[in-house]
Amino acid sequence: MDGWKLLQEIRDGWPSVRAAKWIVWAALVLGATLGASGATIWWSGTVSALRERQTLAEAQRDDYKSKLGGATPDQAKAKVEALERTINLVVGSKWEPLTKDEIERFASKLREIPPKFTNILYENQLGKDLAQTLLEAFKRAGWPEVWASHGMGHGLGLNVGYGSGTALKIKNAVEASTKLRPTLQAPDEQETEGSIFFVGIGINYN
Repeated sequence: MDGWKLLQEIRDGWPSVRAAKWIVWAALVLGATLGASGATIWWSGTVSALRERQTLAEAQRDDYKSKLGGATPDQAKAKVEALERTINLVVGSKWEPLTKDEIERFASKLREIPPKFTNILYENQLGKDLAQTLLEAFKRAGWPEVWASHGMGHGLGLNVGYGSGTALKIKNAVEASTKLRPTLQAPDEQETEGSIFFVGIGINYN
């Protein structure tokens, strides 16, 4: 009787078991579908991001090529270096002013030379600071007629003129007390009572 009752209960409950089985299968199918959809969305987003990065990189590359006029990085570097050399020859680089010790040493050497009317002339603003420190040394040495101002036509480097008298002594004083190495202009010119001397600060090509 108990066995028959158990069989009866199983038969009566079988539709529920079958329904539950289909629910499980339906859940599995739904889960797989949602998983596939999520993977598709993730992959699409990744591909889209990669494409955007590629597009940006290509745009940057094309912009770089356009600015270089088709030149390679090595060619562009060579052009920049050539331009810098040209600027250096035409305009030059900044002259470093004398240090305090150099000013004092130069002034000491100048005190050994009879003062003369002297101009300190700088080609451009890159030599102005050096001119001011040279002027300071002359003033400390007690030279009353020395001025610093802008003056064109001194070419490259530092030069002193004219003649082999006072100008040469100034040149030697500069070399003995500073790191500067000026050129003597017109060494054969005769010095007279009214001679005017100068220190010309041209283009610094170093």
